[in-house]
Amino acid sequence: MHFRMKRSTFQILLELLRPSLWKQSNRYGRQPISPEKQLLIAIRIMATPNSYRCVSDRFNVGKATAWRSVQKIVHALYKKITSFIKWPTIEEAQQSMDTMEQQYGFPNVIGAVDGTHVKITAPQEHSESYINRKGFHSIQLQVICNPQLQFIHCYAGQVGSVHDMRVFK
Repeated sequence: MHFRMKRSTFQILLELLRPSLWKQSNRYGRQPISPEKQLLIAIRIMATPNSYRCVSDRFNVGKATAWRSVQKIVHALYKKITSFIKWPTIEEAQQSMDTMEQQYGFPNVIGAVDGTHVKITAPQEHSESYINRKGFHSIQLQVICNPQLQFIHCYAGQVGSVHDMRVFK
């Protein structure tokens, strides 16, 4: 409940990412953090508005360790991005178009597009560019999903002040 994820989903994700997260213990320094704990830390950071200080305290690790755990998870997920987000083949696109027309009455449409603002801490440089129309610092995230509500395209990174239509273009 606190991680906004089913245990079965967590286990699937863990098995997928474990090879990228496991570090062989060397004889010096601290014991490495388990892949399970790294993934739990990252999910907690991403799923809640809690600070790194709060999450690192809850997991009994330093803030830098929590930050590194999130970075490792994000990089490991990025390596697997094509397993999760991919543009449809011609056959899949045709099937999506048929479904969109039958279920929603939209002909020749393979997906629905929408955007959102991901709240960020104000950057050191050009922070005014990141202020969106709602008055907070953000970056834009735009996704396209198919009729089964699966992401088929994802684009992030434009500053918050950029209009949605420019991101779309």
